[in-house]
Amino acid sequence: MNVLYIFTFTFSALTATGHCLSCIQCVSTNKMQCSGKSMVCPATFDACISSYTLTIVGGMEIGKIFTRHCSARAACDSYGSVSMPDGRIKRTSSCCFSDNCTPSIPTFPPDRHDKNGVKCPGCYSPNDRSCVPEYIIECVGEEIRCINHTETMKSGEVESAVALQGCASIDLCAAGSQELQVDNIRSRIEMTCMSSSVCLQHGFLFLGSAAIFFLKLIP
Repeated sequence: MNVLYIFTFTFSALTATGHCLSCIQCVSTNKMQCSGKSMVCPATFDACISSYTLTIVGGMEIGKIFTRHCSARAACDSYGSVSMPDGRIKRTSSCCFSDNCTPSIPTFPPDRHDKNGVKCPGCYSPNDRSCVPEYIIECVGEEIRCINHTETMKSGEVESAVALQGCASIDLCAAGSQELQVDNIRSRIEMTCMSSSVCLQHGFLFLGSAAIFFLKLIP
């Protein structure tokens, strides 16, 4: 499975009156619409969401995922982003609140490139569950947290993973770790976010440990 499809999924839903909401559940990797089966949402959720995730590496859009499913209302109309070495991942969403309704197409706000003074360790590994920081990234815009993000995806018998560290917006960090299944695709996201000062201490520790390890190998 293409690891670029990994960054996407979240949540599930119900209404405050005691009536369980029903939402369309589907995923598309080539256009901003999809159709699928209706599912009854879990009792802790109350919205139908459309979310769009865009992965950019080296200035090129190389991964696009559009999903519809049940969601918590708190996740509606949100925007979040992560910057990693030579790339960025952006996610936006829109919601509606009646059975099998169709949310409006989610859109991204303009990109911000102004540096905010925050610096985070950065790494990206498209085929692993972890990565060791190799760079220090200067964060931009609303990305004021350092993130350690791992996602695994399983489709049938095929399993893939991706790991990254970099800068993240507060809204994306607020989503926290999550797990979602759409048809036969199961995705699990694990993330931790922290302030720049704490994260840089850990990043420099990793970089220092790696340097010491390699020095010991030199005769």
